[in-house]
Amino acid sequence: MKDILIVLLVVALALLVLGAANATSHLDVHYLVGTWHHVSVLGLVAIAVVVIVVVGLLAAAFERVRAVGERRKLEKELDHTYARLREAQAALASAAGPVAGAAPAATDAGDAAEEAGTADAGDDGDAH
Repeated sequence: MKDILIVLLVVALALLVLGAANATSHLDVHYLVGTWHHVSVLGLVAIAVVVIVVVGLLAAAFERVRAVGERRKLEKELDHTYARLREAQAALASAAGPVAGAAPAATDAGDAAEEAGTADAGDDGDAH
């Protein structure tokens, strides 16, 4: 949002400088219902700047709301996927039965050996 605001302000400033350079110019604006006589170019540019900034800020706000909604949708889908993954893992573990029981014991022994090795390495670091 900050970047959008900076870009809008730079564009607004550039348009206002252009309008100020032509501030002495006046023209007639013909529109559907009639004519606006002796209008300053600076006045027209100021109106255009206000419209551009307001429309830009509204577009940025709508985009932010859309992005938040999309993020919530993706988070909900991800939570649902994780729940299905956990259910599948639990079903796989229960179907494997005793074979799965032997594998974690070996893994636990390997983890214990790794932790002991890490603890020794940590002791050496403290001794220095």
